[in-house]
Amino acid sequence: MSYIRAPYNFVPLNKHIFFPEWAQQISHDIPFSDGESGIIDITVKAESPIFIRNASQDKDDNNFSYISGQDETKQYFIPGTSLKGMIRSVLEIMSYGKMQFVDNRKYTWRELSTPEYSNRFTKNFESEPLVKAGFIKIIDGEWQLFPCKYARIEQCHLDSEIGVSKIRAKEKYDYWIKTINKKLINNFTISELGTKVFEKQCGKFRKATLEGDTLGQLVFTGQIKERLDKGEGEHGTKRKHLEFVFYNEFQDSIPINSQMRKDFVLNHSDDRNKEKHKTALSPNKEWGYWKDKLYNGERMPVFWLGTYPKVDSFGLAMLFRLPLKYSVHDLIKRVNPDHIGHTENNFRPDLTDCIFGHSVGSKTLKGRVQFSHALCISKNPEVLELKQNVLSSPKPTFYFNYLKDGNYNDDESNISGRKRYPVRNTIEKYSYDPKKTNLDKVGTKFKPLNKGSEFNLKIRFHNLKKVEIGSLLTAITFYNNENKFYHSLGMAKPLGYGKVSLSINDIVSDNLTMKTMTEYMDCFINEMEKVIKTSWGKSQSIIELLTMATPQDNKAGTESELRYMELEEFVDIKKEKKALKYYSQIGNGISEEKIIREEDIPKIIQESNIKDLKKIYKNNSEMKTKVELLLEAENPSDVNIYKDFISNPKILLKYLKAKNLKSKELKKLLDSVKHSSYDKSNRYTQEIFNYLIESMYKDEIPDQMPERLNTFKYTWYDKSPDKDELTDILNVNRPF
Repeated sequence: MSYIRAPYNFVPLNKHIFFPEWAQQISHDIPFSDGESGIIDITVKAESPIFIRNASQDKDDNNFSYISGQDETKQYFIPGTSLKGMIRSVLEIMSYGKMQFVDNRKYTWRELSTPEYSNRFTKNFESEPLVKAGFIKIIDGEWQLFPCKYARIEQCHLDSEIGVSKIRAKEKYDYWIKTINKKLINNFTISELGTKVFEKQCGKFRKATLEGDTLGQLVFTGQIKERLDKGEGEHGTKRKHLEFVFYNEFQDSIPINSQMRKDFVLNHSDDRNKEKHKTALSPNKEWGYWKDKLYNGERMPVFWLGTYPKVDSFGLAMLFRLPLKYSVHDLIKRVNPDHIGHTENNFRPDLTDCIFGHSVGSKTLKGRVQFSHALCISKNPEVLELKQNVLSSPKPTFYFNYLKDGNYNDDESNISGRKRYPVRNTIEKYSYDPKKTNLDKVGTKFKPLNKGSEFNLKIRFHNLKKVEIGSLLTAITFYNNENKFYHSLGMAKPLGYGKVSLSINDIVSDNLTMKTMTEYMDCFINEMEKVIKTSWGKSQSIIELLTMATPQDNKAGTESELRYMELEEFVDIKKEKKALKYYSQIGNGISEEKIIREEDIPKIIQESNIKDLKKIYKNNSEMKTKVELLLEAENPSDVNIYKDFISNPKILLKYLKAKNLKSKELKKLLDSVKHSSYDKSNRYTQEIFNYLIESMYKDEIPDQMPERLNTFKYTWYDKSPDKDELTDILNVNRPF
C-alpha cells in the first residue's frame, strides 16, 4: 500500500474569525482605562539542534546568527523578528485569526496524458492547434503581446547536433548563436497548412525550410528526450524532432495585465537553487535566458491561448503549464471571505492585527508589542560541524497535499489550511543518492547550535487588554504547557531542527490587575469560546496545532513518516488520488484535549483522576496552587487523593480528618512528611499539631495536658524545652 506523506502538515482553516470589538479604539496616545503594560522575560531553549542564518552580508552566512564582539568573540542571538513571526503564527491559530499573508497566486499544471489538459490546446485531431504564437515587448514599462504566425522546422535540417541529446532551450540557443555562429532571424520557406497530424495536443502545422522569401525568427524549446530520426527506432519520429519559426508579426498588440505578468514570473521561477535561503526567487533557465533580453529592449517569443484580442494564458513552450482555474485566495475565501483580499475600505483587524500592528493603505497601526533579540546566555554554546542538506520546499501544485479534495480547477475543492512542521524527538539523518543529487548545486550548508543552547528574550507590551495579554501568554506557553508542547523555529524543520521551548521567568509590571498568568489566559480562552460556541481546546484547529507541537517519533514506512516523497511515489499517489490526512488522524495525533484548564480541576478531583492531577501539580506552579485551593474546598470521591498533596498543611489536615487514621498509620504518614518545609507559625500547622496530639494520645493525655501543650504551639521547634519535653511527656518519638 502506498502512503501519502510529507514532513509538514496543516491546521484546518477556521470558519469563524474573531474580530475584537475594541479594535477601532486602539490608540498609542490615549490608553485604555483597563490597559496594562509590562515586560515578559523568557528563556528560549533549543530542544534540538537549531539554525538561524547569519543575515549580515559581510559575514559567513553558513554560521548561526551572531554579533562580533571587540575581542572577535561571537555573541549568538535569535533575531526578534524570527521569534515575533513564530509567536504570531501560533496566535493566529489560537485566536481564530485571518489567513491573510498569502500571495494571490494562480499555480500552473501540465499533464499531457489527461484530456482536461490536451483539449485546451486542440479540440480534435484534424484542427489547427488552438495554441498561438507571439512576441512580448516592453513598451512604456508595460508588457505588450504582438501575435504572429508560426511553422515547424526539422531539427536535422538546421544542424545535425540539434536535439540529439536531452537539453534545455537555453543550451540550444547558445549552441546555435555562440558555437556555430548563426543568427536566429533568417529567410524561410513556409508551406501551406499540412494534412499530417502531429501529436494529439498540437494538431496540423505548417512546415518551414531554410532559405526563402519569408522573414522569420527561429525559436527553440526544450528537448525532453533525444531525437530519433526515421529508422532509428519503432517510435522514432514520435520523439521531438521539430523546432519553431515565428513570422508575420501583427502590428497591433494585446496588453498583458499585471496579475498575468506576475503569475508568469512566479511560475517561471525556481526556488530550488543553491541560494534558496534568500527571499527572492531566481528565474528558471528558460525565463532567465530571456529576462535580461526582454528588459534590454529585445522581444521574447511566447505561445499563448485565447481569442484575439484577449489573452487567457501564455508560456515559453508550445505545451506550456496552464494556470489553474482558482487561485489560493479563491480557495481561502471559500472557507470565509473575511480571511483574505482586504482593501483600505473593507479591512477589519483580527486579534493579531490589534497586538502586532497592521498596514493596509492608509489604515496603519503600530504594534503594541516589541520583541528584543534573544541573546544566547549559554556560557559555551556548542557549534556543530558543517551540515549540507537539500532543504526542499513544499510545492502547492501537488494538490494532494495542499487540498483536502479535488484540485485547483474544481469548483468544490477545499484548502488544507495553515502549513506547519511537526516537532520531532530526533534529528533525521540526511541521506541522498549522489547519482541523482548534486549537493554542490542544490545543497544548503549550515552550522547549527546544539540542543541545550539557551537564549533570553524580552517582550515589551504596552496598553494591552487582559484578553490580549492572555492570548500572548497562551501562545508563548501553550496554556502553561511549555514542557509538553514545543515551537518550531529556523531552518531545516523538515529534518527535525528548530524544536524550542519557551519558559516565562517573570512578568514585570506596575499595573497588572490579575494575580496569575492563568487568570489572563482563561480570560482569553473564554472570549474565544464565545466565538466558536464550543470548548476551545477541543476545536479541530487547536487539536491539530497541539498534535504537531507534540514531539513525534519518525516512524519509517508508516503513514505518519515525516519525509518528502520520491518521484515514483508521487506518480502512484496521483493515480490513486489520495489526500494527505490531518496529523491527528494518522496515529501520532492526540485523541483528546491535552490542555487542562482551571475549570477542569473540580471534575478531575471528583473523579479522583490522580494522573492528570499529578501532572498539573508537577509541571505548573500556578495550577498547583489552584489544585490545592480546590482540594481544600472540594470533596473527592476517594480521599486518598489528598495524600499526594501533603506538602500543603491545610490539605494534610483535611486528609487526616477525613481518614480518621489510626495511630500507627499516622506515624507512617508523618514519617513521609518533610516537616522542615512547614511554616511553624501557620495556623494550619498548629491545627495539625493539636489534631495529632489529641488523636494519637487522647487516651493517655491527662485532662490538664492540652493547656500544657498550648504553651508549645508558638515555640514549636523554635526554643527548648519543646522538643525534648514533648518527647518525655508523650514517651513516643516526635511526630514531626
